[in-house]
Amino acid sequence: MALIDQESLSSNGFDFMIRSPDPTQSTEILELMRQLDSETEYMLREAGELKMTPEQEKRFIQKMLDDEKSLFIVAEAETRIMASLAFHGSHLRRYQHQGEFAMGVLQAYWGHGVGAALVRTMLDWTVRSGIIRVTLKVVSDNYRAIKLYRRFGFVEEGRLIKDRYYADRKEFADSIIMARIKF
Repeated sequence: MALIDQESLSSNGFDFMIRSPDPTQSTEILELMRQLDSETEYMLREAGELKMTPEQEKRFIQKMLDDEKSLFIVAEAETRIMASLAFHGSHLRRYQHQGEFAMGVLQAYWGHGVGAALVRTMLDWTVRSGIIRVTLKVVSDNYRAIKLYRRFGFVEEGRLIKDRYYADRKEFADSIIMARIKF
């Protein structure tokens, strides 16, 4: 099981905690995801595209918690889940040393160290789990996120040209593939 003990943190006077979610919080986590989708274009989905039910989300959370190669964590402040990170590892022998993650932080909590704390917690877990290669995909103009990932040793490995399409603007955007390898 990939469970993280609750960790209380403080950053510039802002108190929050990071922990593994409880599957019974599926509705709250879905609300977080829907708000993230509507706040920023950097998420995978557009607003309204998430069709998962609370019961489906509950099963997803439980599956993540039961999988020793995957990790799902949330950040919470003032009894509100404000961010999440999902890491998916592989069970194939040739790829069990690696995995990919994605995360989102509500805009009201940007600049409080929440994203950094989520990444640090995930990277600590990957080291303990024997995972040496961690990858992610980030929109090329998401400079804040790119700066954060570089701070943790991620480097650009490639670019996916016109990987993302913004229908409202009829524009494409590139995605950057980044990785961190630690033995």
